[in-house]
Amino acid sequence: MNKIVRTGIQGPLLAVVLAMLLAGLSTYGQGAATHADRGRTAVQKAVASARSASFWIVTQDFRGTFDKVDSYLETFTAEFVRQGLDVSLQSESPTAILVLYEDPALERMNRLSVGFIVPTSVKAQAPLQAQLWQQDLAATVPHRGPYQDLEKVGASLNSELKSRGSSAGWPVVMRLLNDPRVVPAAEIATELVVPIVTPARAKLAAAEQAAIATAVQKAAPWSSWFVSQTFEGSPAQIDGFLDQFQREFEAQGLGRALAGPEVVPIAWLYGNPDEQKSVKIEIGFPVKERGVAVKSPLSAREVALPKAASYVHQGAFSGLATAFHGLERTAASKNLAPGWPVGLQLLTDPARVKSTAELRTGLIVPLGSGKS
Repeated sequence: MNKIVRTGIQGPLLAVVLAMLLAGLSTYGQGAATHADRGRTAVQKAVASARSASFWIVTQDFRGTFDKVDSYLETFTAEFVRQGLDVSLQSESPTAILVLYEDPALERMNRLSVGFIVPTSVKAQAPLQAQLWQQDLAATVPHRGPYQDLEKVGASLNSELKSRGSSAGWPVVMRLLNDPRVVPAAEIATELVVPIVTPARAKLAAAEQAAIATAVQKAAPWSSWFVSQTFEGSPAQIDGFLDQFQREFEAQGLGRALAGPEVVPIAWLYGNPDEQKSVKIEIGFPVKERGVAVKSPLSAREVALPKAASYVHQGAFSGLATAFHGLERTAASKNLAPGWPVGLQLLTDPARVKSTAELRTGLIVPLGSGKS
């Protein structure tokens, strides 16, 4: 891959993947192509051995057309070097990645990220963000050969997951393992890291069901004043958004306004991630009182919920949907219905845990009458 030096970069990397991006990953929902036996076997093994996946990445978000991906990577790399983040690399050959948040076939203007995998947590400044990319269950599909063949990989993956009652999720990470400019097309090495959505896994343990029932039974008014910052994205990006918010909070010297020494940030989701690939996410700290003076991009306001259920979920962010659905069913049995926004209390720092199983997240769910 590119050699990172403090004077800049040596040439583009991603132009050669454009044909695959424009025609390949959109086959998730089509499955029309037939993959070669070797590739199909690799997909079957990847799905059968799917497990939790996590690695540190530094990325930059873009929204645009895929014919500009090459320039996006150049822009990112220049900023990566400008911030001195290249010193964090343990090799002169970092693994470049492309992160897709939606099907490229859905719309002309797509949201995507480009970046590098890094060996550990780093402090990146806007417009870059550093985060621990993690999924409860993901298939890592190796591919050796031309990028154009990834269309067949996508079709085979979709077919294999469908046969198991599962489906591919988002975001998808594409890892470019070698430089297509210096190896034969047949030796180009790529990995697709694809989240797996498995309804059969979406079951609550008896203890968790009981805890949710208690939370609904004890639902009560909830309110607090907040200093917050608003983002657009998915719950999987919350740790990156949190990092950006905390840097801005500290830069404005707002530490003394915190509601207490043990205060934790809260992320408010203004839409259902099950139904939307991207939702409004507001991240903030509770503060002692109204009238805190803040500057853009932060704001100060009160969140007041007449009735809300509070529940602590243990595990990865991706499991929050299962917990929410469990709470939704329990509330319906009492003629109540969840509303929005839903608050997520970040009780553990995603950047400091060794595995997703250690994450603890509080849910604050407004409840209203379920009568029509």
